[in-house]
Amino acid sequence: EARATIKKNLKDVISIGNENLGVSAFVIAELLLVLIWPAAIPRIFTPVLPFLIILLTINLHNGLENFRSVMKDSKKMFLFFLSSQFFLLFLYVVLQFKYRLQFLLPIKEVFIVMLVLQVLLVFLQLLKNKNVFLVSLAFVVFGWSLSTVFLHKDIFKVVRQANVYATSNLKGTVGYNDVSSVSDWYLNQAGLNKSISGRFFDLTKKSNREYDVLLEQGFDYFLVTNEHNTDLTIDLSSWPHLKVIKSFSSNINGKTFFTNIIEFEK
Repeated sequence: EARATIKKNLKDVISIGNENLGVSAFVIAELLLVLIWPAAIPRIFTPVLPFLIILLTINLHNGLENFRSVMKDSKKMFLFFLSSQFFLLFLYVVLQFKYRLQFLLPIKEVFIVMLVLQVLLVFLQLLKNKNVFLVSLAFVVFGWSLSTVFLHKDIFKVVRQANVYATSNLKGTVGYNDVSSVSDWYLNQAGLNKSISGRFFDLTKKSNREYDVLLEQGFDYFLVTNEHNTDLTIDLSSWPHLKVIKSFSSNINGKTFFTNIIEFEK
């Protein structure tokens, strides 16, 4: 019965995928991008979350009753379920402790609360009251999402501060490397300063720092941020024509996020 239930759930998922091949291809492609661009996992997951939630909802709706009966009748399946759930939680804690990824809830107090609730959810799945489980699940997801949004507010703050300074004090063409569209909004769309404009340019590549290259591109200033990659560093000691004139930074849970304003001295 346990195998039959699992097979049925898998068939339901596969059937939905076959009926919506375009959506399936999109979701698979987005998930594969995680392997290529881990730093952008939050942005990659955002467009696919609605589809994953639909699959989760369908499985919850169809499978909870069968799931509880399977757990009751099969001790092996019950032990497998508990061990796999707690192993995944343990793996999450270890990886988060090692990598401290900002989109995986590094706020210590909230992290502990969410972890306790996740453990509680494991056992709530075995209760007869489906509504209690669903409400608890919704509460956990809401808390997780709210804390992540709150955290990213602080991360993007340094990018915003640099752009506000640029639009208030600078003139000319600005190259920026942030992929969050914050710089694009302030420099090109908000209309705060008509004498300044910006476009994407990756100054972290050494080949892009050559004097002739920058002169040909027509840049006057650069905004360099690590909001998308906390391991990013840029050493300008070998490039005398590039000078940091203003720096904005913020330490968030042990990681420093910065945005430097760099002048191109022609």
